[in-house]
Amino acid sequence: MSINIFESVVRILQLITHLELGGAQKATLSLCRWLRSQGYYVVLGSSHRGLLVEEAQGLLGRGFKKFRFLIREINPLYDLIAFFSLFIYIREEGFDLIHTHTSKAGFLGRWAAFFAGVKSVHTVHGFAFHDFQNPVVKWLYIFLERITAVITSRLIVVSEQVKIKGLKYKIGKSSKYEVIYELVQFPPVRVINRRKSIPAIVGMVSALKPQKNPYDFIKLAEALSPKYSSLEFHIVGDGKLASALKRIVASSEIKDRIKFWGWKKEGWKYMCNFDVLVLTSLFEGQPHVVVEAMAMGIPVVAYGVDGVNDIIQNGINGFAVTPRNFAELKEKVELVLNDHILREKMSIQAFKFVRSEKKLDCFYNLDRIEMIYKEVKDEQS
Repeated sequence: MSINIFESVVRILQLITHLELGGAQKATLSLCRWLRSQGYYVVLGSSHRGLLVEEAQGLLGRGFKKFRFLIREINPLYDLIAFFSLFIYIREEGFDLIHTHTSKAGFLGRWAAFFAGVKSVHTVHGFAFHDFQNPVVKWLYIFLERITAVITSRLIVVSEQVKIKGLKYKIGKSSKYEVIYELVQFPPVRVINRRKSIPAIVGMVSALKPQKNPYDFIKLAEALSPKYSSLEFHIVGDGKLASALKRIVASSEIKDRIKFWGWKKEGWKYMCNFDVLVLTSLFEGQPHVVVEAMAMGIPVVAYGVDGVNDIIQNGINGFAVTPRNFAELKEKVELVLNDHILREKMSIQAFKFVRSEKKLDCFYNLDRIEMIYKEVKDEQS
């Protein structure tokens, strides 16, 4: 599908809080790249933070707009400045549509668009509230999501579970929701796990921040190491918890068995060496890394949060275990490690599932996003 579904060039502002190396950020850049190839006038607005800023500048040139006061943390002064900066910019540039991503950019961007008289679409890559946070903070986020959903034309959610969660907490009407899975580019390799010996690497690819709960991965490494003398544990990623995690590992008996690789833009090049991918997140929308691992044929054991449950068929192409149930996590990882026949079956089933599911096809989902833009623009006209 191309821009000829519109009578003229459509001007779209894509807005995201930071351009760190994460799934939402990679998906947003993929969307910008595709929209430009289809003839749209696209600007990507973000803060000046993140490893993907340079890539965004190279891709979009002057079409990359920095909002230096747009930050993730709650800061009334910065938030007010960011709001007025967005409002003025949207008015001056004459955008036809605003598409926001992530929570802070979603709140400020949609309200700025509303007061500027422009329709907005918001992609929920994962709600910012979850069951393991302070109840006051949780209900503040829910309140903000509810009132902002009223002024939002469409809510794109990246999994059925995220839609169910949104409706459960009365965030927007069902008619506003569209389930469109994340724009994940499949790695160009296939790994079928046929090793009959004890596997070599258990790995995690993740930002090292509270949401991802990486302490459970370190705990898993400590629990499994005595039983599997040759097993290594690899962490691909970085973040605010990295220093604390490295201190814990440095003082442990398994410091030589855990490797920190830091941020890697092509994490799949490290992940393809994993025998098992473990994800310990407390909440997710639809984690890119799970889809990427399965697309290569790597078995996944993850806490069964939100979009994880949409992808993993428990016991068939991976294991989705009870969130924060460490004993169950350890049990399932050991089951995969000990049974080479199960590993091979899961490897094959994971590969087949991801590669055959239309809902995970990137170009199919890009077409669906374009149709939403057309519907919203027609409503505005």
